[in-house]
Amino acid sequence: MLTNLYSVLLKLLIPLSLLLLQGCVYNGEAQVPKQYTCLIDGSFIQNAAECGNATARLQKKECPFFVGEYWPATQCFDMYVPENHSRPSLKSITYPVVLFRADDKEKSTPLLHMGGGGPGGPMYMSKDDSWKDVWLYYQDMSLEHGADLYVMDPRGLGNPYLVCKDIIDTVISSMKINADPKTQFDQDLKQYQKCKTLFVSQGYDLSTYNSLSVAKDVELFRKSIGVEKINLYGVSYGSR
Repeated sequence: MLTNLYSVLLKLLIPLSLLLLQGCVYNGEAQVPKQYTCLIDGSFIQNAAECGNATARLQKKECPFFVGEYWPATQCFDMYVPENHSRPSLKSITYPVVLFRADDKEKSTPLLHMGGGGPGGPMYMSKDDSWKDVWLYYQDMSLEHGADLYVMDPRGLGNPYLVCKDIIDTVISSMKINADPKTQFDQDLKQYQKCKTLFVSQGYDLSTYNSLSVAKDVELFRKSIGVEKINLYGVSYGSR
């Protein structure tokens, strides 16, 4: 009878243990599984279909830059959020996130760097030479105190990448000829209107690319990594 009872318990416990491993809760101290696809509400999810069905998720991806041997544990993600938070089922967009993980087992509140200035100024997350400087510069306010360091670019700098490249050439040309302020303003405005027309024609709702939407994106990110609060660090537009 004891043998039969042991067999029943074993059959119940094995599936339960596998389920727990697939959905480890990230509370700053939990063991991070080697294989997972995304983070949803603080749980590591391996099933790609489950990840794909989530309106908000932090999806793991290969880092687009070189990771040094002696760097902190580094991971890259796309954060999926609704383009329009009032109508979340319409369209999903992404913004990029990079994580430098602290070594401490007892984690403190993570630090989120809010990306470049601008608005519209990216952190250039594919550039190899910039990322070592990022974690070195901010480690004294994060990694050295057991806090994971996250760095993000806001919506419009992931997918889609709504950067008006022609405006840069226009500004440089104006500077070379020492154009007067009104001429430079008129040329810049013309290029911005051209970019706006292009982005709208591609189906993007530009009314949702603003600071309020970014704040809601950050809140969904916080929920995805499963922490009660995060510390925010911003420069220029990122400090709004």
